[in-house]
Order: sequence, then structure tokens, then C-alpha cells
Amino acid sequence: MPLVNVQNTFLPNAPSPPSLIHPSPARPSETQAPHNDNKKFVGNAAIEEKPKVKPSTYNGSTPSEDYLAQFELVAEINKWSMASKATYLAVSLTGSAQAVLGDLAPEARRDFSELTSALAARFGTENQQEVFRSALKNRSRLKDEKLPELAQAIRRLTRQAYPEAPQPLRETLARDYFVDALVDADMRWRIHQSRPKTLNDALTVAVELEAFLETGHPRKQVHAVAVEESPDQGASAASDLKDIKSLLQKLLDKPRPYGQYTGCHTCGDKGHFQRDCPKRRNQESPKLPGNEKQPVPRG
Repeated sequence: MPLVNVQNTFLPNAPSPPSLIHPSPARPSETQAPHNDNKKFVGNAAIEEKPKVKPSTYNGSTPSEDYLAQFELVAEINKWSMASKATYLAVSLTGSAQAVLGDLAPEARRDFSELTSALAARFGTENQQEVFRSALKNRSRLKDEKLPELAQAIRRLTRQAYPEAPQPLRETLARDYFVDALVDADMRWRIHQSRPKTLNDALTVAVELEAFLETGHPRKQVHAVAVEESPDQGASAASDLKDIKSLLQKLLDKPRPYGQYTGCHTCGDKGHFQRDCPKRRNQESPKLPGNEKQPVPRG
């Protein structure tokens, strides 16, 4: 029987032999960078890209919570990793906030959690609710302070004084403290009458009232001015008083019109009437004896 070479013979339903060609590994330039690592591959080298948005600097003059909230958004835009966030946060500290780095160990300076905890302990508002509540109660509108600025300050103090309160309650508290901070009692009463529901509603009414009072019905203010009297002014006033007295005396000496009292008709004195004139009593004739009326005896 002849031998059949089956090495190159394939059966119809037989599976094909496995391929000896292996897929080549993907080149680093063709792979996609991780989501949290802002790197760009050129050939086999990874190069750190420049941030799309640079974070602002922080010097500790404002609460750390406000700055870190913005920093987290910047890190999200730039797709930074935790290590990159720690590095950019550390180099963004200036002034008194920069001193926090010196208090941390070298490895903690590259730890984002350690940095945020250190900033919160130094510049945070945690465990200071009583201080902010006292400031909120004593807050009033400053001179030349705009109403929107006052509303923003009241909202910030309310959030710091009541950090765990629900948002609707904080909004109600901020509205009431804003109205109480206004100096003008008339404006406070009108805002209460409008029954605002939120701080923004109260701010809108206050701005409209202030604009109306300033442009529609300006208030007149009277200021007392102290005038120092000089010697010449005193002499002039004395001379004027003397002239007034002289004019008044002339008016008194002027003949009176008919029907008014001109004095006693007997002596001309203006100090008494004619019936009380002493000269008239002396001129009366004495009564003769025998002319007196005798009392009538009673029966």
C-alpha cells in the first residue's frame, strides 16, 4: 500500500492549525493616558503636560474650605492624580500658609490628605461656631458698604456659624440676620412687610428701596454749624438792640387813636383811672354837717 504524506493534506472539517504569528505589543504612543494622570507620551517617553487651568495662590487670609473647594475643581479640569494635586497645592501656598509646609515631614508634604488636614487645622472654621455666631449677631452694615456685599458676608457667617444646619434653615437665618443688620429702621420695616422667603428676595427688596429713596425722595439733612462770635459782632448786636428799644419807645409815645385809653382826665397820668386820681379826691368839697344821712331807726 503506498504511503500518503498527510503533512500537507487537510481534511475538509479539520480545524486550521494555530498561527505561529503573535500580535506585536502596542506602542506606548498608541496607548491612552490614565484618567487621573495628565501625561502625554512621545515615543517611549512620558512628558507631563502643562495644566489647562492654574490654581490661584493661598496665603491663609480666607478660610481654607473656600480655597480647597476651588482647588478641587481645578484639579478635576486638569485630571491630576493625588500626587500631582499634592504637588500643585504645596507650591500654591504663600505667606502664613506656606509656613504649614515647614511643620510637616518631607513625605507628608507630598500627601494631599496630610496637606488639606494641616490647612484645615490652621485656617479652617471647624470648632469655631460660637465665634461666628457672636459675629453674626453683632454684624451691622458698615459705612459705604454695598447691600450685595453685606448679603454675601451674612451668608458666609451663617454657613460658618451653622455648618450642620439644613440648607432651608440656613437660608431663613441668613434672611433674618440680613434684615437686622440694616441701619435704616424704615427700610427694615418695609422689607418685613414684603415677607421675603430667602436672602436673595430680601436683598432685591432692599436694593429697590434704597434706589427709590436716593433718587425718588432724597432726604434732607440739616447740620448744626457752630459760629464763633467776634467782638465786632457783639458790638453790632448791642447797637441794633438799642435802636429797637428807641423805636419801641417812640411807638409808645405816639398819640393813640380815639376810643383807646390815654390816661387820667384829671392829671393826665397813665398809671391810674380818673376815679382813682388823688388830685380829684383833694378837689372834692367837704360835706356840710347836717347833710349826712341819718340812720333810720328800726321798729
